[in-house]
Amino acid sequence: MKRFTLSTGVIILYILTIPILNFNHHKYNGESGVIIWDIKSYYAYLPATVIYKDLSLGFMDENPEKFSKWLWPITTPTGDKAILTTMGLSVMYSPFFFVAHGFALSNDRYEADGYSYPYHIALTFSVYFYFILSLVILRKLLKKHFTEPAISLTLLAVAAGTNLLHYLTLEAPMSHGYSFFLIVLFLFVLERWRENFVLKYIISLGFIAGLISLIRPSNALVIILIPLYEVTSGSSLRKNFLALIKHWPQILVFAVCGILVWLPQLFYWHNVSGKFFYFSYSEVDSSFFFNHPRIFNVLFSYKKGWFVYTPIMLLATSGIYFLIKQKNPFSWAVMIYFILNLYILSSWWSWWFGGGYSNRAFIDSYGLMAFPLAALLNQFRKSKITTWTLSGLVIILIAYNIFQSQQYRRGTIHWFWMNKEAYWEGFLTLNPTCKYWNILNQPDVQMARRGKYEAIPIPDDNISREDLYEFIESELLDDNLLNDSLSTVSVIEGSSFEQLKEDYINSYIDKGEAKDEYRILRIRFLKNKIKNCASWRKEIERKAKRKGISSEEIADQEANRIFEKYSQKYIIQ
Repeated sequence: MKRFTLSTGVIILYILTIPILNFNHHKYNGESGVIIWDIKSYYAYLPATVIYKDLSLGFMDENPEKFSKWLWPITTPTGDKAILTTMGLSVMYSPFFFVAHGFALSNDRYEADGYSYPYHIALTFSVYFYFILSLVILRKLLKKHFTEPAISLTLLAVAAGTNLLHYLTLEAPMSHGYSFFLIVLFLFVLERWRENFVLKYIISLGFIAGLISLIRPSNALVIILIPLYEVTSGSSLRKNFLALIKHWPQILVFAVCGILVWLPQLFYWHNVSGKFFYFSYSEVDSSFFFNHPRIFNVLFSYKKGWFVYTPIMLLATSGIYFLIKQKNPFSWAVMIYFILNLYILSSWWSWWFGGGYSNRAFIDSYGLMAFPLAALLNQFRKSKITTWTLSGLVIILIAYNIFQSQQYRRGTIHWFWMNKEAYWEGFLTLNPTCKYWNILNQPDVQMARRGKYEAIPIPDDNISREDLYEFIESELLDDNLLNDSLSTVSVIEGSSFEQLKEDYINSYIDKGEAKDEYRILRIRFLKNKIKNCASWRKEIERKAKRKGISSEEIADQEANRIFEKYSQKYIIQ
């Protein structure tokens, strides 16, 4: 009988807790369920193919009100509708989709349309299956190289200490948990193949690599792990290449298997665009800027910096040094993959990768990053002081990540973009303050698509056109010269004074000439927010006491500062 280990206990812990978390948030019960944002495209291939038998999406025209909610098509140069993303995730969803579809067909309570309740449940829990399998495989990989305590803490940290946890629960059908599984599986099969170059393993490796890239094409980078596995020096790199050249027929088999996975996608693209290789994201003005990667922002920015919002990965990254020092067979592979992956992700126009908790694009590679984290933990195992200190730090960072996940869920960490002041305003605060909502901003997305990054205010509806109109109208009462002019025109033209006044105010607003009035209203609104917010008011009172001036003066300064730095500038709805 095998002895129960701590790492096995970690896996059991995840088996028990993830369903509890999913049942707790029950997003699948919401109006849109879990088929939202990018998931609409990832999933679209399944209902279009299996239920509606129409990948041209012509069925949308039969019920546009229904399907416009669930589908997010683009228009290709040929004028056809097309699904934006590749079909890899639909492949991963498919076993669970067919279970849900069979259930819906046999149950009168649910419509078997691909979008009723059973399908949302199936998508929510599909990644759970893959994740648990990932942990079992990752544990086997790590056991060859590291001690049981290091493995256990690494397995605990790889999800509970990172943003992966969020994408196993609240946004489970997003791509990252599935890619995490496939890359871990790739590592496992690669290690098996390199033991004796058995053909079945290279065939499996080809299909896995094809599926990895079919989910996220940039993840085709995993191919470099093949020549880099077991490379720990220049001489071992040369030896590796000679071994691969010797087995070149198997490398050819690997390539053929990868291409076979892609064939349905290539034929689909050709059918909707006339091209076998079609960069669908160009239709939404998305591109890479390889000549100007935003590496610092990706890692350290308050906006969505990976190390800022997932600090345990700073520990894992530092562990690459110890992985190399220990001459682990994955050492050079992890180091070079990390560098190249960082460069690619930093070059994407939306380097913060849209809405999400922390920088979600890195999650796919957490199976690889488990190795340097375990190496770091393993390195200091001989000293009780360093072992307990490092273990304590990891536990603290896990707890901090769980806390931040709750902050994100409640809005204290904004889903799209953050800034330094908003970050520290919400630091260690579970719920967002009233000040927090007034100091957020966002990227100018249209500028970002051209590689230029500027922060602009988040649009709000606090100052409506009606508010602005009424304020200008009240000011006209004190403007005798303007009133006399309007009265004169009214007499000459025989038109209504009230109509002339209305036309004048509307024209004044539309021409963008009411900026001063808009500013007055915005600052008045901000001062009112300060007055009605206990925490913000106390902050103002502390500043006033420290500077020896009145709270009213400090409130004026604060309102003006926030208007200039963060407030929405004169957008007329």
